[in-house]
Amino acid sequence: MDVTKRNELNQTLKLIDTDNTKEFAKSNRTKYWMIGSLLFLLLIVSSYTLYQFYKNKRDYKKFITIIADLENKSNPENQQIFTETVAEQNLINSNISDEKENVLVSKLKSFERKEQYLSAEINLASLSASFNTNVNYLSKVIKKHKDNNFNGYINKLRINYIINKLKNNPEYHTYKISYLAEECGYNSYSYFVNIFKQQTGLTPSKFIDYLKKEESKQK
Repeated sequence: MDVTKRNELNQTLKLIDTDNTKEFAKSNRTKYWMIGSLLFLLLIVSSYTLYQFYKNKRDYKKFITIIADLENKSNPENQQIFTETVAEQNLINSNISDEKENVLVSKLKSFERKEQYLSAEINLASLSASFNTNVNYLSKVIKKHKDNNFNGYINKLRINYIINKLKNNPEYHTYKISYLAEECGYNSYSYFVNIFKQQTGLTPSKFIDYLKKEESKQK
């Protein structure tokens, strides 16, 4: 083989070797990219799974606390203690006469007992009118005895009502959330969900899921 042909052959072999090296490098880059992407995806999935685990654990603790509080409030002895504690706070300074204040407190108890807070039309003005008082007096009594403003007071009564229904009436677990909202006085589904979560830390759906799990454990 003459020198010219040898040089051409060497040049051809170099080109082939260079192409193979490039192809090998490209293949390695692709492989490393795929491995890196897979590890990144695995990290995301693991992080999300861990987050969901701790979130569910935290939510379940909230659920247990709600149920425990509910059972505690249903205990007559505890309710009496609560009533006496509130009675001791009634002496807080106010420009409302004691007689007028006691009348409004009595009317609020009747209002709660008759579950009139479930009316979607209830508001501070209408309730004040039905109590034959003004909104200022009623607001002060609610703030003093219920430790809340009017809207917070009504929302708490409504959410406690629907929680009791869900806990004591399993058929409520099958009802649509929109029905539960209407049941406790809300015209807006989204507003009910927001208030429920604000009061309990859980959505109505999540709360129902936990109730179902507790029931299945008892079977």
